[in-house]
Formats: sequence, structure tokens, C-alpha cells
Amino acid sequence: MSEPLTGGCLCGAVRYEVDAPVTRLVACYCADCRKATSAGGSVSAVIPASAFRITRGRTRVFTKTADSGAPIDRHFCGDCGSWIYN
Repeated sequence: MSEPLTGGCLCGAVRYEVDAPVTRLVACYCADCRKATSAGGSVSAVIPASAFRITRGRTRVFTKTADSGAPIDRHFCGDCGSWIYN
């Protein structure tokens, strides 16, 4: 991978880079993911935490106990509400 993957929220207040290739996607259809996306579920890219960094802005965090009993932190843009990572 020669260049990092980049992305961000809808309004542009939060930007990020990923310095590792995406090698796995995970789909989740739990009630929380259906509510968070207003759809039938979510699909997330799984990468090492060390390969992800916020390059602009700050996220807000909503923490909830997942169906597994473990806490899950959902990071999102505080301005437009776009889900950034968890």
C-alpha cells in the first residue's frame, strides 16, 4: 500500500487516515447497529488500531453495553453526527 486510505465525516470537520490495507469486513445486524445506521445493519472494516489516526477534528463518543455485555465506544462527528469508528 503506497498511500494511506483517507476519509472523514459528512461535513468535513473530522478526517482520518488508515495506514494498513483493509483485509476483512464484518457485517453486524444487532439492534444497536440497525439503530445507528437507520438500516438493516452495518459493515465495518477491521484494521489494527495502530494503523488508524484522526488527522483533523475530534470525535464525540457514545458508550453503550453491547449484546455481548462488553462496552462499545461509538465515535462520531459532533457537528454532523457521522459515525467514524468504534
